[in-house]
Amino acid sequence: MHYSIVSIEYSMNTIESRIEYGKALDSMGFNYHSIIRYKRYDIDKEVCSEKISRKQLDWYMNNLLKRKEVSMAWACIEPDIDPYTKKHLGSTHVHFAYSSIINLTLLQLSKFMRINRTFLRESHPLDFSMGYFTKHVGKNLLYHNLYA
Repeated sequence: MHYSIVSIEYSMNTIESRIEYGKALDSMGFNYHSIIRYKRYDIDKEVCSEKISRKQLDWYMNNLLKRKEVSMAWACIEPDIDPYTKKHLGSTHVHFAYSSIINLTLLQLSKFMRINRTFLRESHPLDFSMGYFTKHVGKNLLYHNLYA
């Protein structure tokens, strides 16, 4: 089976391009989604960073795809924004969707990705994927990528 992503301009500010990109992702067959909230601790056990880098995200997703149960994934790094001031808080989180033949438990997902399971949220079926993708693509994403 061959899939292609619709090529769109770098700036995804228009409603039409968000919908077009969302439709392309929707047609790819993702059936589960989850969230990563990353925390890095310093030597004194204090939280020193709540950001995830592109390199870390790519590593986690590539580990996930090494498993035969998972055929593809899509992930995006989204900045945390204060709901009142609308300013970036300096931390990020990751939304990711994946296509799997089984619903992976939190333990399975953390082992496959080689990530601390406390950073992961429970995986849920992706019922309305068009809405899920257009919601996240339209935001000020720091990074997004398709893994196959």
